[in-house]
Amino acid sequence: PMLVQDVVLRPLYAAVGCTAAVCVAWVAYRKLRAYLSPLYDLPTPPESSVFFGHFFQVIKSRPVGQTHLDWTIRFGSMFRFSMFILGERVLVTDAEALKRILISNVTNYPKPESLRTGLTSLLGLGVLTSEGDEHKRQRRILSHAFHFDTLTTISNIFVEQTAKLTESWTNLLAKAPEGYVEVDMLGCMHSLTVDVIGLAGFGYDFKALSGQQTELLRAYKRVVESRDIRTVWNLILCFWPFNLLPLPKVLGDRRAKRLLRDTVDSIIAERRRALAAADTPQERSRLETDLLGLMLRASLANGPSCEPVAASSKGKGRARR
Repeated sequence: PMLVQDVVLRPLYAAVGCTAAVCVAWVAYRKLRAYLSPLYDLPTPPESSVFFGHFFQVIKSRPVGQTHLDWTIRFGSMFRFSMFILGERVLVTDAEALKRILISNVTNYPKPESLRTGLTSLLGLGVLTSEGDEHKRQRRILSHAFHFDTLTTISNIFVEQTAKLTESWTNLLAKAPEGYVEVDMLGCMHSLTVDVIGLAGFGYDFKALSGQQTELLRAYKRVVESRDIRTVWNLILCFWPFNLLPLPKVLGDRRAKRLLRDTVDSIIAERRRALAAADTPQERSRLETDLLGLMLRASLANGPSCEPVAASSKGKGRARR
């Protein structure tokens, strides 16, 4: 008995005690930091958990955003809430304050580093995750791609894909002996969105509306879909050290992201070669009908190349789009 106590129980008691001490210290630190913050006087909803704050109230909100809407009605256009490892957050809905934060004084309101890290691991280094000069450069590139004339050109893709979807519904209805048919509207809209993004964005047909479950389409769905409890996991597993755990979901998501990035890199490289080999303005114009072609043209006129940056041996490289 004494041997069991010395070998098993004492280390177990020590581990439990250390864990409890860390939790208490974390809660005390979070409370003290909030108390010393200049935002302390802002109204805040009652927390559902001393340790997690409002985290689960936000995550479990159905429909998504309903909790924030209820808080806005109750506490007004500016209030604070806590998101566990993401720290304190302030929700702003006042129009003038939003204009100052997002437009007139944007450099004073950078995205939190933890949020940028998580979003970058999920979305890559893009206009939603970059800051400063890099953000300005990407916005200049996107402004060319989303010019009114460009949107008018690619609107045909929206019309064609929508017509394909409605035609499939018509065919299903024609085969239904009851005179009606049930369809998964959310799934149909998702497939329509995927095909439009692929064709209008970079001339790639995912064939989602055709019902083909290609490896690339499955990878795309794995990366972007988050439903029910997976929403919590998708959020938590974006951050260190959770994103280093050898969990099946982490490894599967990592493979899916790698497949998508490799495919996009090959599409960009092929398009760049085609643009370089184009001999006539007509050929170049044909290759610049989608958003990728327009952004490639704009990137050459606005600074650094969008050629992918090779990853280092530790896998910490990143690609610029």
